[in-house]
Amino acid sequence: MTQRTLVLLKPDAVRRGLIGEIVGRIE
Repeated sequence: MTQRTLVLLKPDAVRRGLIGEIVGRIE
C-alpha cells in the first residue's frame, strides 16, 4: 500500500490493514 492510500483510509482501518498484512506475511 502507498502512503497516499493510507492517508485516504481512516486511522483505524489503516492500523487493521497493516496488522492484517504483517500477520499474513508472517503466516
